[in-house]
Amino acid sequence: MNLYIVRHGNPDYVNDRLTELGHRQAEACAEDMLGLEIDDIYASPYGRAQETAAHLANKLSKPIVTLPWAHEVEHYSDNGRGGVTMGIMMDPTLLRSPEMEALGDKWASHPAFRDEASARFMVDEVYDGMREFLASYGYIEDGKRFRVVDGGSEKNVALYCHAGVFLIMAEYLLRLPTMTGWTSFFTWQTGITWVHLNESGGYSVPRFYTMGKTDHLSKRGIDIT
Repeated sequence: MNLYIVRHGNPDYVNDRLTELGHRQAEACAEDMLGLEIDDIYASPYGRAQETAAHLANKLSKPIVTLPWAHEVEHYSDNGRGGVTMGIMMDPTLLRSPEMEALGDKWASHPAFRDEASARFMVDEVYDGMREFLASYGYIEDGKRFRVVDGGSEKNVALYCHAGVFLIMAEYLLRLPTMTGWTSFFTWQTGITWVHLNESGGYSVPRFYTMGKTDHLSKRGIDIT
């Protein structure tokens, strides 16, 4: 199975839709993805992700399947300046600090997070969604690897989402500590991440072949945002 995770195009966040630039980015992304022989298309329920996915879906005359759990992560944390910020946008030096690392899986209990339960839910919702999504293609979570059922899948799948949820997906697939995923990866708007799941002895370990690829923009002179 080849999984292509795509961040939405340049957005009008207030109205949850793409800007003119965002549509140009999405169109360029779709043009380049035509050669990938995409079988299934999934997207976050948010407008900016749906509009980005629509550029490819319309070209292939395929439906977009909405994944409710793939929405942008919305837990907010104190930003240290009297306001709030998304958890994944917190100071990376804090997220990688000895005090945070000492908490391990109890990271959500750190006082930097406004509410431990909602912070933990934000991540667990994505974990559960990814677990069910991969199982539907024959990849069953089994410790730090996936047990492959009936040989897995030969499909090419596109999943359109957001930067924040992408970071949680990445650390889930690679079995990395949550804080490592939040601070180590990034993807530009319409960046394409290619994850391959093979079958070896009845198991699979996801392998990232590319992350946040944007040459569909650079070769057309379209702004990378």
